[in-house]
Amino acid sequence: MTYLFGLAADPLTKGHIDIIKNVIKRINAEDHLDILVSNTDEKIYRAPVNDRINIATTAVYSITKDKKDCPLVHVKEQPCRMYQYIVHNYEDAEELCLVIGEDEWNSLIMGEWVNSELLMRRCSFLIFRRKNASKDRVLSVRWKYTYMDVDVADTASSDVREILFRDPDCHYDKIRGLITHQVFREIKARGLYY
Repeated sequence: MTYLFGLAADPLTKGHIDIIKNVIKRINAEDHLDILVSNTDEKIYRAPVNDRINIATTAVYSITKDKKDCPLVHVKEQPCRMYQYIVHNYEDAEELCLVIGEDEWNSLIMGEWVNSELLMRRCSFLIFRRKNASKDRVLSVRWKYTYMDVDVADTASSDVREILFRDPDCHYDKIRGLITHQVFREIKARGLYY
């Protein structure tokens, strides 16, 4: 199985890292996890894609470096919408599983994603839901999905950017709950979010 976790990583937050760690714990050593750093026309990015990929790669390496039998994890650029990316890069993959948050899942099943229906037919889904989230949603059984209740850090990349835009010289203590110290150092070294 190939798991795909798409994100902007603008910047990579503790929430993103928690999700990556939980996916790695869940999947088998013969599975693959591809972390797709978006570089599409969907949004305006505040940091260049190469910086976002390099920071995510460094974080993934620190998560996996001491783990034996760890699934194969790659960080890649996603230069087009998800369905197009899958068609061009995973044509021969038998099983694909998209890793998404519950808010993204809700917008996907409402048809708000480009090619929602095609994605729903092509992939299964691993949906991260906060532990205290409502569990009363009933969905059609025609879609392959699994909920994973996890204690993910409640973080937003936009909160990180806002703090850094307002105070480019801020100390790590001011942002500690949102990003790791490693990501903070990388942001500072690369001169991002000024």
